[in-house]
Amino acid sequence: MLGAYAIAYGSPDVLEVRELPIPSPSGKEVLIKVNAAAVTRAGCMMRTGRPLFGRLMLGLFRPKHPVPGSTFAGEIVAVGSQVSEFKVGERVAGNAAEKGGSHAQYLVTPADGVIVPLPDHISDPVGAVICDGGITGLNFMKVVSGVEFGHRVLINGASGSVGSSALQVAKSLGAHVTAVCGSNNIEYVKNLGADEVIDYRTQNVMKHGKKFDVFFDTVANYSLKKVRSILTESGIYVSPVISWPLLGSVLFSGVAGKQKAKFAATGLAESTIQRKWMKDVISLIDSKKIQFEVNHVYSLSQIREANQFIDSGHKRGNAIIDMTLPISH
Repeated sequence: MLGAYAIAYGSPDVLEVRELPIPSPSGKEVLIKVNAAAVTRAGCMMRTGRPLFGRLMLGLFRPKHPVPGSTFAGEIVAVGSQVSEFKVGERVAGNAAEKGGSHAQYLVTPADGVIVPLPDHISDPVGAVICDGGITGLNFMKVVSGVEFGHRVLINGASGSVGSSALQVAKSLGAHVTAVCGSNNIEYVKNLGADEVIDYRTQNVMKHGKKFDVFFDTVANYSLKKVRSILTESGIYVSPVISWPLLGSVLFSGVAGKQKAKFAATGLAESTIQRKWMKDVISLIDSKKIQFEVNHVYSLSQIREANQFIDSGHKRGNAIIDMTLPISH
């Protein structure tokens, strides 16, 4: 099989497309023919090996698991001898965050891991991003932030994968959402349900004149210290992008007041919890309360270009590797 392979930490240039052996499933594993895999900001951060403390889990000097990618959608082509919950030919989607490997034509993952059946009416590209922006947006709005009806929520980076998902989840919960994005994405976030939009290129978020219960910073441009003045008395600053300043704020916020900073690693939650979130997102899709735009599609041979695009910080919606596209050598 062909798969992306990271020879070291660094820029997208460390990625190569290599011929790799097709893995075999053990007793409790399934082998999946990957049809689509998401390209994510978290994955690109892992490629760089930064922040450095992340290398304690990823590998000190080079990636411990060199085939990148975690979220996927595809078809089961083989099952281990102890697997009864899935069958060959079944469409599935999920997250192989522990070892990665979804940026390849085949992937082995535990049958009791983060994997759920994918309904026929949901395409592989959409299935591949449910475990990225889909469940991250759901987790941060419903669980981490506890968004309720009437809450005022600001989403910085509202046009990206996580931001666009969080926007729609927050609206489904009855929140008033202010979306922050560039001018080229204003209509996009309005169509997703944003009540107000701030163009970060021409408007100052800090001078918007409103107070927010939740400041969700998907791109980590701000901090609790910077946004305290526009948070309500018990407002929270939340971000999925880990850093030393954020960790410090999480540990010590609330000492001088009720305002807090929060962080969560959605992809590291228990498998049972992530599977529930995936099913919840699928239900939101079925009820037409959430939709996923997949408008950046690459072949496996374009893996470097896909990573370069994510690094640029200008992604709208979701980006995927389509494994069904021809691969040039």
